[in-house]
Amino acid sequence: MNLHKSQLKEKLEIGHGTIVGTRSNQEDYSCIDFVSNKNEVYAVLADGMGGHAAGEVASTLAVSVFEKALKRVNNNSISTKLGYSLAEVNSSFQEAIRINKELDGMGSTLIGAVISPYRVRWISVGDSVLYIYSGGHLKRLNADHSMSGLLAESVRQGKISIEEAEAFPGKNALRSAVTGNEIPLIDSSDEDYTLSSGDILLLASDGINSLSEKEIENLLKTNINEKAAIIVDILLNAVEQKKLKNQDNTTIQIVKIFNTHTNKSQTIIRRLAYITSIIAVIFSFSYYAYQSKLPIKIGELNNISSEKVTPTQIPNANIAKKIDDVKNSEKQISSADNNILENNSLEKASEHKKHDKVIQENRKDKVSQESIKDKLAVHSTKFKENNTGDIVPKNIDGNKELVDINDKKIDNSKESTSQLSSGEAQKVEPQPAEIKQPKFKLKVIN
Repeated sequence: MNLHKSQLKEKLEIGHGTIVGTRSNQEDYSCIDFVSNKNEVYAVLADGMGGHAAGEVASTLAVSVFEKALKRVNNNSISTKLGYSLAEVNSSFQEAIRINKELDGMGSTLIGAVISPYRVRWISVGDSVLYIYSGGHLKRLNADHSMSGLLAESVRQGKISIEEAEAFPGKNALRSAVTGNEIPLIDSSDEDYTLSSGDILLLASDGINSLSEKEIENLLKTNINEKAAIIVDILLNAVEQKKLKNQDNTTIQIVKIFNTHTNKSQTIIRRLAYITSIIAVIFSFSYYAYQSKLPIKIGELNNISSEKVTPTQIPNANIAKKIDDVKNSEKQISSADNNILENNSLEKASEHKKHDKVIQENRKDKVSQESIKDKLAVHSTKFKENNTGDIVPKNIDGNKELVDINDKKIDNSKESTSQLSSGEAQKVEPQPAEIKQPKFKLKVIN
């Protein structure tokens, strides 16, 4: 057994190994390695045929030419690179046979793959296998160009039984191989096959067919957490434990995937959804508060944004409580507004009443002043006619009369009342506004 150590680079881990089986020589050849400056793996595997010398030459030539061409082609299309590399291998076979006639009749299977943490692309000819183990199940990705592949398809379609397929002569004969001539059948991936974290890719020569697909699946499931090189060792040991008389050469390559673009995208989407939910909660509360004419406290918003909140984590009771608080605040604001309006109305009504009272009092003062003027004029006339020397006027009715002017506002634009002094009527000068008038009494002497 030739078992190599695992190699790990970022999100990929590789391991590979081979056994001769019961054959006298090793006709398998393979190469698996990381590409410089890229997080990619180039995996190439070939199973030669055509005799003792030709089989070894064929597999070695196929892998070496394919690998060099794959690295040499400067093209972004992986499918183009894979197709070009296969064509180079076929041309090299033709040239080798032309130079050395002893190699005439040699051929080889070939499988080449470009693997990244996100996807795999491949091209294959012959019966070498490319499996993927994902989610606990094993699946073959590439086509089987041997008679066994046709027999297996006939079994699936119910045309023949499993026993008839196993007993079919020449079931391992190839329907397509690299020989330097036109290649009858070529299998290639039309698009990227997406990989997920935890997937395992397995490339192998047909010697692994000593194990059934179910046995391979169980071994991978049991040892999923082992390193890639350990898994290779376990599978090769299982092949040897079969102890078949005609055990073919067996070569296995393992690539473990630790992370993928798909999982990364899902993580980003989950984070964006989480942030969006928080923003939606804050915006909804802010908008409702604005519509309700309620002041929003910055501290409250900061508290909301600092908490890890999602819409499903907010109890319905809390939402109802917030709505009730908003409604109560609206009622308080409305009540306060009504009280203010009512107080303003009362104040205005009171002011109107005071104004009307002042006007009425001024009217009374005006009437009283005019009455006094008339009476004084009459008494002054009588005084001149009698010429008695009495300077006190008499009342028209001859009765005692008391005239009282108290605390009345007098219009400065009108003449003040007259006052008696030293036996003749004297004019009283107008008084300033809002100055109280002195009291005086008029006596009538008969």
